Amino acid sequence: MGWSGMAAYLAAERNAAEESTPLQLGVYYNPWWISPTAVENPSAYKVIGTNYTVASLTDTTYSGTGGPGDRFNGGLYWLQADKPGAEQFVKGYVDYFASQGAKYLRIDFVSTYECGCNQGRLVGKPHEKYYGEMLRWTYEEAVKDGIFLSIVMPNLWMKDGSFRPGDPLEAYDERMYGHSFRVNEDAWTDDWPSYFSGNNKGLRKTYWSQFSNAIDGLVYWSRYSGKGKIILDADFRQLANSTNDERMTKITYMIMSGSPIAVTDSVDAHGIAPDGLISSLPYYTNPELVGPSSLRVEGFVGYPLINYQNSGSATVYADPTVPAQAVSNQIWAGKSANGDLIVALFNRDDVAQVRGVKFTADLGLPSGDFLVHDMWTHKDLGSMSSYSVLVNAHGVTLLRISAHAYGTGRVAH
Repeated sequence: MGWSGMAAYLAAERNAAEESTPLQLGVYYNPWWISPTAVENPSAYKVIGTNYTVASLTDTTYSGTGGPGDRFNGGLYWLQADKPGAEQFVKGYVDYFASQGAKYLRIDFVSTYECGCNQGRLVGKPHEKYYGEMLRWTYEEAVKDGIFLSIVMPNLWMKDGSFRPGDPLEAYDERMYGHSFRVNEDAWTDDWPSYFSGNNKGLRKTYWSQFSNAIDGLVYWSRYSGKGKIILDADFRQLANSTNDERMTKITYMIMSGSPIAVTDSVDAHGIAPDGLISSLPYYTNPELVGPSSLRVEGFVGYPLINYQNSGSATVYADPTVPAQAVSNQIWAGKSANGDLIVALFNRDDVAQVRGVKFTADLGLPSGDFLVHDMWTHKDLGSMSSYSVLVNAHGVTLLRISAHAYGTGRVAH
């Protein structure tokens, strides 16, 4: 079928379903890779627009860890950024994907290129000196071609390759030359204790991935997110193996953080959806969160309470490694397009816990009562100046708080 054929197929499927927004092609590949075929047949492949052979952009003489040759997992060769024609190769590859109809490019294993390592273990030749330049070339062409660039497996270090947590220039290259970056390890089955919440909870490493679980990664890196800023990517979601409380929590974290909701619950070989997936659909399709007039469509992004309170002048940020912030980091807040406040009261604990928020002291609203609406039960809860609730284990309560005090003529949602 080919890339362009797949793009046309997706558009046709969407049109057949009479959906207004067409499905678009996304590519999961790294344009920093070179096929061994090009090395084995050097005269057959040249960089478009140049006389440089593709083979000349590789290092076949490298004999260190991961060799022979500077290769990814012993297969594909890594592009050598200091070779003539390297920039044209990267940009030409991205441009090729654009010519095939791609609107999304997800490049993986960037930490393996940067430091020659995987989770702190040396696996190949390091390229720290050229990492930022390679990202810049990729990003420049992606922007020119209207492609969204997603960066996977980043170390999120300083520009000089050092690890300095809390420095405002950490994750410099990824924030400068990407639209989104991953904040946690691979989700795999996305179950609560092993991946979404419990994996190395409260711990931070000095390399990819600095935070193992999705929640810790979203909490820490939220200091750099927001409209017009980097989008945090918490990897793929699966709800079929989750409790209903966990289903609500997973989707709410994606909405509050602005992270993509990438569904990887799967059907069987005959296209039959398992019971767990069928029962998950209402959580994936909550109209207040992902419908035509929803928070996702308006581009809403929220923050852990500490970051929300100190927006624009923060000296202290939400940090999952700080025990004193354990509760406050489970309260997120943000402002919707119409000025209403969206507040999520999470509970990561294995037993029910009381969570609450004071509208004036915690959220900065003027004194008075405000209309409150539950975005999961779709019920109006009345007017009040604070809210407290017993949240189930692994659960969440998601509130919309009217931006106008009760009695000003605003109606309930």
